[in-house]
Amino acid sequence: MRKFSSVLLAVLLSILPQGARAAESAGEKLAVVNKVRFYPAQGHEKDMVGGRFYGSNVSTKEGFELLGEIKDVPAAGTWTELTLPNTTVYRWVKYVAPAGSHGRVAKLAFCDGTRRLMGQGFGSFPDGWRRVLDASEPAPRVFFQNEAADGAYIGLDLGEAATGPWPQLQPGGGREFPGPVTVTIMSKNQGVIRYTMDGTVPTAESEVYSAPIKVDKTSTISAVLFRDGKAPTRSADATYIIGHGIDHPTFHTGNSLTGITGRYPLQEFSAGYRNDRKSYGLGGGLTKALWNAAFLPIGDRSNMDQWIDLYSTRVGQTVQYRTEEIQKTITEWKALWPTVTKIEDYTIQPRDFDIAEEADYDNRFLNLVFQKAPDAQPWLYIEWTEQNRQRPTDLGKEPTTEMTKVWPAGTWEESMAAMILYGEDLKRKVNETYKGTKPLRIIPAAIAVGWIHHMIENGEVPGIGKDEFYPALFSDQVHLNMNGAYLVDCTWYAAFHKESPEGKFLPLGTTVSAPEARIMQRLAWDVVKNYPDSGVYEEGTTPCGEPKIVAAGAPEKGMMPVGLSSSTPGAWFRYTMDGTTPTRTRGYVYCGAISARAGMTIKAIAYESGMADSPVTSANF
Repeated sequence: MRKFSSVLLAVLLSILPQGARAAESAGEKLAVVNKVRFYPAQGHEKDMVGGRFYGSNVSTKEGFELLGEIKDVPAAGTWTELTLPNTTVYRWVKYVAPAGSHGRVAKLAFCDGTRRLMGQGFGSFPDGWRRVLDASEPAPRVFFQNEAADGAYIGLDLGEAATGPWPQLQPGGGREFPGPVTVTIMSKNQGVIRYTMDGTVPTAESEVYSAPIKVDKTSTISAVLFRDGKAPTRSADATYIIGHGIDHPTFHTGNSLTGITGRYPLQEFSAGYRNDRKSYGLGGGLTKALWNAAFLPIGDRSNMDQWIDLYSTRVGQTVQYRTEEIQKTITEWKALWPTVTKIEDYTIQPRDFDIAEEADYDNRFLNLVFQKAPDAQPWLYIEWTEQNRQRPTDLGKEPTTEMTKVWPAGTWEESMAAMILYGEDLKRKVNETYKGTKPLRIIPAAIAVGWIHHMIENGEVPGIGKDEFYPALFSDQVHLNMNGAYLVDCTWYAAFHKESPEGKFLPLGTTVSAPEARIMQRLAWDVVKNYPDSGVYEEGTTPCGEPKIVAAGAPEKGMMPVGLSSSTPGAWFRYTMDGTTPTRTRGYVYCGAISARAGMTIKAIAYESGMADSPVTSANF
């Protein structure tokens, strides 16, 4: 039996707020928010007048009751205190900014008397509110500003400080058991314990715990204590591997979009895998920047352009790294690489939009990895684009070998299809000098993110409104939050293990509901098994039904919305817009939306794993 993974333990601790753990260990009384302190944004002091403070014991979205309101203009350049006439313990508290103010505020603190309360923050999109709640920056340097003028809010989940300790499971999870184990759930406080076994947070409708639970196969139990007049506690989660777990050492190079998959080991453990994840990254960093930071000596500022890379001038975002950032990355690499001894799966996150250069540096890392792990399976992890969709692939400025002409993406879905084209062209270039023993594969995360957008906009995801794609799944204009990242994690699991994550790879560390989890698990498997470059696709003999190309709405801005369908349920499609003949490995991957232009010839093919390809359909516009 192996010891509990340090990486997994770190993930578990990362989702528990430090203030909450301290409150439990010290046995402090339950917190009552009776004072708030705030520091207005410079020049926007008047924007806080009319701002209100609320408390809830239901959730981050519902059940809020008014605690107080800012009546006067706060003083500039200093803290203002507001006493709240509140004696009720609330787990979720928030500041709701006045309409039209964009929520501008520099700092915010919720207090119980003189004690500043800590917890897990939440807020409106984007997530600049994190710095507003950050107690480690006493002097405000920047301020939060919501994108929309209305609807801005910043909140805090006080966790155990407001609920008392969560339930305890005996024996604890996170390890292997040779045979069936009986699990007892206990609580220091009186109340009703409810539990789930699908990785979701228990609700008031979940199963009531009444007797010890016999676990005879690898399972995860999540338990919450419900008490009258109090908010439910946080979820206590424990995974029990019955028999022997499977080692799955992985290594990753990339930037923050690789970083969002940090909960993957915790979730993979629920499926019986011990993931010794090791990751090397630099925020916004290209593969070239990562290589140079690892292997070129740091110099003075006169030669920084030799080894400091720009994020991408072609994207229109020029980010030059400070010397101390690169020095930190160098230090991290030197400490990390000697600890990497086994690699089963290795992911690279490309975004350079200079295919020859990207392929060069990809191969450098691949050859380095193969020195330690010759049989490692390499993957290109294809990400999504930013909200403003201004990458070369979005603008139709990134050529492809698959078609004679590319077009600007008219929709989010088409942007995702364009990102996949970039990944496929990069793969071809890498393969020109590739020396690995296993074929280079692609994790098509962009396709999954494209389809979930389409599904949400069509009301196909319960609990998420048609206009809530970004607020529900993103933390800012490019980074997925913990719920959105779970969908990406599901695609990783499906690709790595060539099996569906349904009912196995659980949404631990998220607030994904059971229906949402099932949709994401099913979507991830559908994407991976029907994307040939993932290595799961199987050819068949019965052809798919021929695609139908039909109008899907009224023309807008010179573009006609077009959809694809087939008589074969669940068929996938690839299409071209320049008259090139598509195949299941050539053309845009259909993600639910096409923007046809006048004079365009669209050709489409239907395919599905286990079946033969359909005939090609053509339509002129």
